Amino acid sequence: ILGDAMAPEFVEGEIIVVEPEGHATDGSYVVAEVEGGWTMRQLVRRDTANAKAAAKLFEQVIARDPEYAPAHAGLADAYAAMSWQIPGLSPQEGLKRMRPAAARAIALDPLLAEAHGAMGMTHARALDWQNARKSFERAIELNPSLTHIQRYYADSTLLQLGEANRAV
Repeated sequence: ILGDAMAPEFVEGEIIVVEPEGHATDGSYVVAEVEGGWTMRQLVRRDTANAKAAAKLFEQVIARDPEYAPAHAGLADAYAAMSWQIPGLSPQEGLKRMRPAAARAIALDPLLAEAHGAMGMTHARALDWQNARKSFERAIELNPSLTHIQRYYADSTLLQLGEANRAV
């Protein structure tokens, strides 16, 4: 609940879940006090089991419809999660799996922002900062409302390049 000052009213240490059902799930938005200010973030829980399950589902979709670009982009993203943020795949194995999935997504739908975001993660994993920047910026140009791509861009590329001011 927002008060007159537009600051959420809750006990210190609690968070507000912005979700109709009131349950925090993967992808829910939360509001919390951080360092004296209010922040809103998307809750993303990543672990090996979730990433592996996602990869398996995307593989099943691709088996049924090999021309469905979003499934290829999602598969690349699942491989990125398994090799970047959580233990599951080595960085080399993750890159080996990410690159063809992202490239296939772009080949199938060059206007799919998620495909370019997946390719941005691929380039970042390979430490190819110039191409990572180009891919992420193309993804954001195509669909600026995809906040997870902006977060991936900030975390995987901008912060690595010392551009923290652009990453905020």
